Amino acid sequence: MPGVTQPAAWQLRDALTSLTVDQLKWYAVLFPGGTPQRKPELVSRIEERLRDPSEMGRLWAALSPIEQQVVAEAVHELNGRYDAEVIPAKYPSAAPPNGASYSSCSDYSGRHQQPATAYDVLFVGEDGRLIPADLVRGLRALAPRPAPMVIRGLDSVPSGPTLRGAQEVPSVMLAETERSVFHDLTATLNVVEQGEVRVGATTRQPTLRALRAQLLAGDYLDEEEASYDRADAAIRPFALIVLVQAAGWAVPGSTGGRLELTKTGRALLGKALGANEVREAWRRWLKSDLLDELSRVRAIKGQQSRSARLTKPSVRRDALAAILGACPVGRWVGLDELFRYVRAHRLGPVRVFLADVHRRASAVRETGRMVLLESDDPYLLAELANKSTLRAFVRLAHIGDRPALLLPEAHQARARRELLKLGYALRRP
Repeated sequence: MPGVTQPAAWQLRDALTSLTVDQLKWYAVLFPGGTPQRKPELVSRIEERLRDPSEMGRLWAALSPIEQQVVAEAVHELNGRYDAEVIPAKYPSAAPPNGASYSSCSDYSGRHQQPATAYDVLFVGEDGRLIPADLVRGLRALAPRPAPMVIRGLDSVPSGPTLRGAQEVPSVMLAETERSVFHDLTATLNVVEQGEVRVGATTRQPTLRALRAQLLAGDYLDEEEASYDRADAAIRPFALIVLVQAAGWAVPGSTGGRLELTKTGRALLGKALGANEVREAWRRWLKSDLLDELSRVRAIKGQQSRSARLTKPSVRRDALAAILGACPVGRWVGLDELFRYVRAHRLGPVRVFLADVHRRASAVRETGRMVLLESDDPYLLAELANKSTLRAFVRLAHIGDRPALLLPEAHQARARRELLKLGYALRRP
């Protein structure tokens, strides 16, 4: 799992100095002796206590078992940070630490919330989300390194979900593809050898009509639901055709886009496929750029636009391989458990999406300023927007329920002249 970078400036004294007197007092009551009233003395008292190895040992012993696990995860794997995605996924029963701002909160009756705990004072940085770097070093000696997270398997097939308002529980479809993969890969090679599979000249995606009937496991859709007028209406047949190409067992022929077996693929026809061949096909598919699986999801628009910045398929497949490799062999895995593992190891698509947003935001550059015009008369703004001298520059918009007109600051004088022609004067801000 990738490490988390902690700003070098976040040392214990910096974290304490950023707090108010009342917030420091909230932490100070944890330690024996009187509580100073002035900020410099409060900072020095808390810093002195937290740097004392015996005091740190006392705080560690005061933690509950689950709190000790969270602290160990933070100091060994997250560089002191309480990661609000990773830790709840790995330790679902653990509550987050309270930050210093919690000390000034009160409930509906006006009573102050509970006092600070040892758990709270260790995460003294960034309002309860960071153990300062100089405390991390001492805690690593106290906290054992956390064990890797293990996906919990089930002995039987998970039951179907109960849908709100549904009369019946949806049935669970059992697809035991492990038993059929050897037969179905051979059937795919046979169909290619017979010249019954064509692929697009540029996409190398297949047109499918004859393959499904020869598969041992068929497809995931019922015969009535599946339509092979489009290649992307199929699932398993489509995947098998792509897989034999990625494995180097078949390539498009010189004419007509008809798939032909390679020398390696033809050699496989004379033998029974086994685990070694399936493993080789899998490894080559992981590194292949033949297909971007997202392109199969027609609901995701704009994938081919110039502004689209998607991760490479091979990067996504590496994450997928890591997830599947962590699944227990011979056991069933519930989706909630699988997604918990994904979040705990930062392998989910949400992080990929956020990284893409950050990359796009970093590329934003200011190219000019816009002026916002508002009017009680929406027809006036519409007339301005349709003026031949402004039409190419302005945009009609809404701010809440109010109509507005956006125009570049450089063209503000032009808008003023058009308003004067209509008998209006634009007030200066």
